[in-house]
Amino acid sequence: MTSQDSDLPTPIQTQWIAIAGGACSGKTTLAEKLKQHLGWELIPDYGRQVFQNALDNGLSPKDFAENASYFQEKITHYYIQDCEQRATRHRVISDYGLPCVYAWCRAKNVEPPQALVRGCDEWRYDKVFMLSPLPMKIDGVRDEAVQLKERVIEEIEKAYRYFGYDVVQVPVFDDDPATSIKKRFEFILSHIQSDSETSEEANKNFKEDIIREVA
Repeated sequence: MTSQDSDLPTPIQTQWIAIAGGACSGKTTLAEKLKQHLGWELIPDYGRQVFQNALDNGLSPKDFAENASYFQEKITHYYIQDCEQRATRHRVISDYGLPCVYAWCRAKNVEPPQALVRGCDEWRYDKVFMLSPLPMKIDGVRDEAVQLKERVIEEIEKAYRYFGYDVVQVPVFDDDPATSIKKRFEFILSHIQSDSETSEEANKNFKEDIIREVA
């Protein structure tokens, strides 16, 4: 069961994966490494891009917070537009998924845009990986996220459950950042490859059954 909208769109089941987690959880680093290793396309973290662009244009974090509804609409537009442009792509990694944007709205007490709710119902990820939080670093872009840390993580987990996902939890594994990234990368890769092999084996068995029936 997904959202309660009475006019639900027809779900588009993709083979894409979403990397979820609170700010400074290491998701962008992992998404980039997976992209390079697998050769898949990458949907970037548009929330960060929109925030950084606002700062570059002279707005303050306070301006961003006071106009949260406007900026969440903008972030939603970029994500859905990107999904539509990649609709025919077989393999895509999303640095944050649409339910993550929904979660940020909830964390900021902003009504999620209808286009976002509809997008969460329409664009279905094959697998979602939720990264356990790392020690947070203030970088001038995600300062607000430091304060919202616990609530954002809670809302992200709730959002994916709400939209019908079973999320794969990715532990920190190690206190050393480099070792943690390596082990997380290997963990996610093993899940992706395992699913891929299972799918290929199922297709092979299906074809063999058809051949036997025809014979």
